[in-house]
Amino acid sequence: MEEEDPLGVYNFIADHGIGQELALFYESLADWLDAHGRPSDSVDILQKGIARNVKPENRLKKRLEESRVRQMQGEFTKNPCLLPTF
Repeated sequence: MEEEDPLGVYNFIADHGIGQELALFYESLADWLDAHGRPSDSVDILQKGIARNVKPENRLKKRLEESRVRQMQGEFTKNPCLLPTF
């Protein structure tokens, strides 16, 4: 069985408007981006979720603050990638 491309899956989900009102959509994508050295993209995704007033919003705000602290401490560097457009 072939392994799916995670960003391809997120793009498919975003293109079909699935789960975009839920914090979990943005959190899980942010987790993947962080794990693959893309913290700036992770922050961008979390900000998009907050701008969309997803539920529960407080989870994304907390996660965003944690990500910003890690970036300020120099734990990450930016690596660009193709993200879902939503």
